[in-house]
Amino acid sequence: MKKIILAIFGILFVLITGCSLLICMISGIPTFDQPAATFYLVKAIVLSFGFPLIAFGFFAHDLYLRHKMEMRSQMIRKFKESLMAYQESSCGDSTEASEEFRNSLTCLFCAFAEDGKLSENEQKDLLDYIDKL
Repeated sequence: MKKIILAIFGILFVLITGCSLLICMISGIPTFDQPAATFYLVKAIVLSFGFPLIAFGFFAHDLYLRHKMEMRSQMIRKFKESLMAYQESSCGDSTEASEEFRNSLTCLFCAFAEDGKLSENEQKDLLDYIDKL
């Protein structure tokens, strides 16, 4: 719902800003009889709607990146909490705690592997190492 509202406001921003810039630019043309007026009018339309559209695109991309960073930091927090719980538990040798630690470590690796520059063989080797751990 939040994304829909932001998209609607973004579209309204582009339309209102573009129309107001276009009106300001058109009012600067003294006469429309000149041959250069057509070129100026096309340029005014492109610039009036292009710049607000680019600004909205940067804003939407920023929101997307912020969401990804929040998800990563949340996964890191969960991993740290599970690591602390594993270290504080008195049953550090139990298979259940060991399995949970291995699963959280694998999950953390998978979250960062998609952006990493490791080859598939290196990723497989690292997952095998985590399983041995």
